[in-house]
Amino acid sequence: HLHSAAMKFSLIAAVVVLALAQGSFAQDVADLERLGQYFEEMKNKMTLELTEMIQNQDLANQAQ
Repeated sequence: HLHSAAMKFSLIAAVVVLALAQGSFAQDVADLERLGQYFEEMKNKMTLELTEMIQNQDLANQAQ
């Protein structure tokens, strides 16, 4: 279950990257840096959410 969430996110990220690469290849480095920051934030957010999901599953398993 957890794995499929990560897979889905990877797929979405890949699609977004491809779309952006196709649409705005001529844009300057500042945009790339901003994009890099955006993905860094997204990665951190996903990591936090996945960590919480894992911890919650652990708690649920212990409670049983």
